[in-house]
Amino acid sequence: MNKLMHSIAIRLFLVCFCLSTSQIVFAHDSLEESDTNGEKLSEEARFIQDRLNNMSSVIDLRYTDYVAKKIQNYTVRGKHETEKLLARYSMYAGKIENEIYARNLPDILKFIPIIESELKPTARSRSGAVGMWQFMKPTAKHYGLVINSTVDERMDSERSTEAALEYLTYLYEKFGDWSLAIAAYNCGPGNMRKAIKKSGGSKDYWVVSKYLKKETQNYIPKLIAAKYMMTYSYDYDIVPDFSEQLYFSTSATKVHNKLELKEIATTLDLELEILQKMNSHFKKTYIPQSDQGFNFVLPSESLHDFYTHYQSYKIKPEEYLAATPIVKVKPIVKRSKIANAVLVERIKILKIQSIEEEEADITFVSY
Repeated sequence: MNKLMHSIAIRLFLVCFCLSTSQIVFAHDSLEESDTNGEKLSEEARFIQDRLNNMSSVIDLRYTDYVAKKIQNYTVRGKHETEKLLARYSMYAGKIENEIYARNLPDILKFIPIIESELKPTARSRSGAVGMWQFMKPTAKHYGLVINSTVDERMDSERSTEAALEYLTYLYEKFGDWSLAIAAYNCGPGNMRKAIKKSGGSKDYWVVSKYLKKETQNYIPKLIAAKYMMTYSYDYDIVPDFSEQLYFSTSATKVHNKLELKEIATTLDLELEILQKMNSHFKKTYIPQSDQGFNFVLPSESLHDFYTHYQSYKIKPEEYLAATPIVKVKPIVKRSKIANAVLVERIKILKIQSIEEEEADITFVSY
């Protein structure tokens, strides 16, 4: 009996030993697989980090896990939305960049409306911020934007850009650092002052950010990811998707007297819906009378006809071409027609090559 029990005990020990050995081997294999994946990720991280280090900027383009996550969203998970974003950027880049260069402000500021609203003039947040630059009503009014029952200039891409750059200039003069100024644009100067005080008076954003709310902690990393994406989008085979664009070239002029949009649409042979979308800052179906005048946006090709019919309503043409090709025959460049599109930072021209034998009939314009 004792021999039998001894034999059973030995067998149980051997079974347990074998099981534990196999688990150790399996765990070791899993660890090796994890190490391998980690090594691959670190190689990609180093590649992105090297690119960021080689980019010039007034802010510290630091690589973090959150920066990597946002770049992944832009280039992989949300690639299709990024392509639409690039198309919107081509519409508004001209005005934004011209204002930045005219004021001698840093280039990084042009990416703020990307992380604020994805460059959507009609964007609204749950907190009440409106427009491409996501202005709250008190701040918008403080910087001269008109908001009343007929107009909301936060949705005027030109006026809101001017106001946003004035505000950012003020924040930089106040905090003396562009990272802190840009972060304060998100959280407000009061919260930034409190965070700086809690940090012991530091002027280093990465130190101060620990004392800011989570949204603002991620704000500069979002901006870094946006700059990276806009710079290297072509390396990820991301090209502008113009399928939702109404027109590729728009112009703006100031109108002082009251004008019905329906009347303008009929006179210029345009669709009323298109005029309304281009002028979303008008809450009603007309341009209200105003001493200072309101911006009126229309297709560039209709600008001459507008002046011909409404000479008495204009001052001087505040014309700007939106850095995009004017497509003859068809108002949309289809994705299948595009082999490559390169966004040139200062010369705002989209180089489009046809992948079919018959090239698209495109005239390029710049300013």
